[in-house]
Amino acid sequence: MVTKQKLDNFQPTATILNELGFLKPGLLATNKIGDIAGVETEKIYGYFDTFNLVENQTYLARGWAVLPDRKEPADGVILTYENSGGEAIIFKLINQRFPRQEIAEFMENSSYLDSGWQTEFSAKDLPSGRITLNAWSFDARSGKAFQLNQTHVFSNN
Repeated sequence: MVTKQKLDNFQPTATILNELGFLKPGLLATNKIGDIAGVETEKIYGYFDTFNLVENQTYLARGWAVLPDRKEPADGVILTYENSGGEAIIFKLINQRFPRQEIAEFMENSSYLDSGWQTEFSAKDLPSGRITLNAWSFDARSGKAFQLNQTHVFSNN
């Protein structure tokens, strides 16, 4: 099991490896998705299916994400919100996967079975006001993110 303490111990090592040029692509140096957004195409990278309040101040986001060029599930999923300047800001990284048989069948590719993702987060993780949320399929090999279909808008008061 990976804990925050274990990740904190790894961060200095990752930083050194990155500075020496051993990490390709390198570590992300910004929280702006625009800096890593891939070129938009007609390809389907997935859907940000649902976004619901599950407890007081706790939300559940769910969907599925794939990498169509590699014909496999996304390496990760990124959630963003738009700031007051209209920039998409990264606030959540998701590595948890679960089976989505219907996606594998619909896409006619059994490799997409584990393309499902979900996460919970607190309203405190976001600024107050009207919030636009997006999800992105992340390709760790290229260091690029591709926006999933469907956007969710809500009021965070």
